[in-house]
Amino acid sequence: MTVQSKRGGANGRGISGRRPRLVVAATYPIHPPLGGGQVRAAHLYRGLSEVFDVELVTLTGHETSGRVTRITPTLSERQVPKSARHAAREQELEREAGTVVTDIAMSELYADTPDYLAALGEAAEGARAVVACHPYSFPAIREVTDLPVWYEAQDVEATLKEHVLGSSQEARRLLARAETVERECCQRAELVWTCSAEDRTELIDRYAIEPDRVLVVPNGVALDEVPFVAPTVRHEHKRRLRLEDRFLALFIASWHEPNVVGARELVHVARRMPEVDVMILGSVGLALTGWALPDNVQVTGTVDLEFKQAVLGIADAALNPVRTGSGTNLKMLEYFGSGTPVISTAFGARGLGVCAGEHFIEAEPVAFPAVLRRLRGLDPKANEPMVRAARRHVEQTHSWTAIAAELLAALRARDARPGIDPPGP
Repeated sequence: MTVQSKRGGANGRGISGRRPRLVVAATYPIHPPLGGGQVRAAHLYRGLSEVFDVELVTLTGHETSGRVTRITPTLSERQVPKSARHAAREQELEREAGTVVTDIAMSELYADTPDYLAALGEAAEGARAVVACHPYSFPAIREVTDLPVWYEAQDVEATLKEHVLGSSQEARRLLARAETVERECCQRAELVWTCSAEDRTELIDRYAIEPDRVLVVPNGVALDEVPFVAPTVRHEHKRRLRLEDRFLALFIASWHEPNVVGARELVHVARRMPEVDVMILGSVGLALTGWALPDNVQVTGTVDLEFKQAVLGIADAALNPVRTGSGTNLKMLEYFGSGTPVISTAFGARGLGVCAGEHFIEAEPVAFPAVLRRLRGLDPKANEPMVRAARRHVEQTHSWTAIAAELLAALRARDARPGIDPPGP
């Protein structure tokens, strides 16, 4: 396929002839970013847009309207609604599998939404590469272009889906499908980006990928969106709100099976300690619909950035009960950045370069009540060294600005063809 277009030349340069173009294909909308994967994509591609003209081509719900949003002068998103046939077939798959399978379904149903293929094909004309944000957009990408593919592996999907999908015949078929698509995407991509060194090793071993094609592009945090609130200031905020007599423990998460399991465990934890308020923030709360919740559990659902900042500014503890899954936990970076004392499983802290006792308190969910009671009895100042160490750690190693800059440097070092010049002033 010859790639030529009014939108750019075959060398992947943009309209100006001075900037390369990059297309990102995703199975879900990115803006506004509310869940972990959306937050990662929003900030990572904003960072890459310092050098590339980036267009996100994303799939959204059947009943929504398609739209193009210019996020910055060099970053845009084209949201394409699923067709009625696509949505109906996806619902049928979910009934048979017994769980949400939107992402895997895309790898089989993409042709049912021809508008998505048309948008992706148009965007790809003249681009340097197409990024598969998750592997499930890879078949659609290959349907419309033979451009190089860069695979952004937010998880090891075969491992993740093994914990998510059930034991029904259809669930087992979809698990095999996820592994097949992931294998093909990994083996045929020009580059693979993983969230952690652990994921990099697993993908290389599982799919026999050449190691020099696999880069670690860790999760990060937008520090300008996560103000640090010192323990004494946090206590003062609570006093002004007349909340100084209550101890607030926070769990932020999207509707993702490992998080769902964790949220349900926290409900049981809360029943054992009515003196602690537990707030479950984010779309994971939808999984608790219909549950008989104790009075000290508050479920907010999805919230905006302002609300999340406010809660992070008064919480006495941030919880991460997650024990399965893949990738790394974005919620942990927000916790660390905000100055909230963190209680997490060892698994929940994986891949972040943090140390138990120095940056967070390590505990399994069964031990959360004892740890929370101990933390509740401390003077707030006692947590100052730990929370400041955690903030310094994310500033030094996990800011999105630094992560995007390192990725651009790696791309520049690997490939002179796109003519990637350093960002201008």
